[in-house]
Amino acid sequence: MEQVGVHPSSRLYPGVVPDTAERVTRTVVLDFTSGGTPWRPTGLYAPPGERITVRAPAGIGEERLRVRIGSWNDTPMPNVGWANPEEFGRFGQLTVGRLLSETTSFGSPFGGLVFVEVGGGVALGPTEVTFEGVIEAPVFELGVTTNDAWVEQLATRHAPMGEIWTDVLHIDAETRVLATVTDAEGLATLWRDSVLAHAELVGQPPSERPNKYPQRFTFDPWESWGAHSGFPIHITQDWTEEVLDLPLLMSGGGEHWGPFHELGHNFQEDAWTFPGAWSEVTCNIHVVHACEVVLGLDKMACGNLADPASRAVARARYFASDVPYDASDWQVIESGLDMWLLLQEHGGGWDTLKQIFRRYRDLPASEVPRTPQAEVDTLVRFFSEALGRDLVPFFDHYKLPISEALRTELSMLPAWEDDPLAD
Repeated sequence: MEQVGVHPSSRLYPGVVPDTAERVTRTVVLDFTSGGTPWRPTGLYAPPGERITVRAPAGIGEERLRVRIGSWNDTPMPNVGWANPEEFGRFGQLTVGRLLSETTSFGSPFGGLVFVEVGGGVALGPTEVTFEGVIEAPVFELGVTTNDAWVEQLATRHAPMGEIWTDVLHIDAETRVLATVTDAEGLATLWRDSVLAHAELVGQPPSERPNKYPQRFTFDPWESWGAHSGFPIHITQDWTEEVLDLPLLMSGGGEHWGPFHELGHNFQEDAWTFPGAWSEVTCNIHVVHACEVVLGLDKMACGNLADPASRAVARARYFASDVPYDASDWQVIESGLDMWLLLQEHGGGWDTLKQIFRRYRDLPASEVPRTPQAEVDTLVRFFSEALGRDLVPFFDHYKLPISEALRTELSMLPAWEDDPLAD
């Protein structure tokens, strides 16, 4: 087979392919209809420095599909966050891709899992595609693969990376790490439930769950931000246990916070996310919601930001400070989440928040708040109308700049007798 060269860093990541790993030809059926995951996974792996050949039906090139080797779409950035270029153990860009034609032959100096990318306007439906020169990767598919079959795959499939699939979330990681997952069914079920809980909270209808395609976690040992949301959600290798250790996830103590937080970013909306540090607030509402309804934990076990005692300290500190509501400041992250959680705890539970988020989703485009003042007034109005009470005094504690017109309008409502901040 023609060689394309092996990059030295591929031995560190994504890893070495054993000489005994069999190169195979496999035909898979992929649904090339727009609206699913932008990356159709194949369960196959391209060895570093070796060309693979992909064969597809005639006329496929007109659809502008793309074969992709590698699940990474960003690069380490030495000038961002904690990243130190001397600590990087991998090349900046690992992913290699080519447009899919009837016969496509290419390779990657790093190797990686193989995907086919699907853009908008494609309606081919289920299509057979044949891959030559690839290695089978261990894949657990919820509802299809048993735990015993998963263990067998880990022992017999020698690709350096593997995957866990559900209908709403895909996870890819190094096989040596996935080998620690013995209850893949339980883990996959937990993450499926977590994604659906995030979607349910904001009122995403089933046809859109979640965000019209499965989410994806991909691990990256040199992720310079530590982690980030988007597609895929890049997770630092340090968070391996937070994603893959089922007993640890269920035990509480906040170990789940990081991945739930990044997942929450993918469900937050600008209309109810204020400027400044609030982008790091509204995603955390999802963290606490999933912690309670999926993990079955109370807020004391969900992490310091959710713990009532810690929140009381942070709340007092913010109230006494001169930090404005829209500052990019840690105090806003603490107090902002506290504001939302007090509303949840004293204003009707998660059902009230679901009602609020659904009301946002039902707004005509012309009524969606698009300025900081409109965002503040809309949130205060929606909560006040949901409870049938004037919540202006409550929100004043958090320094929200409520307009005088709205203050006057809401003053006609009864006072909120359950206001946890009332004197």
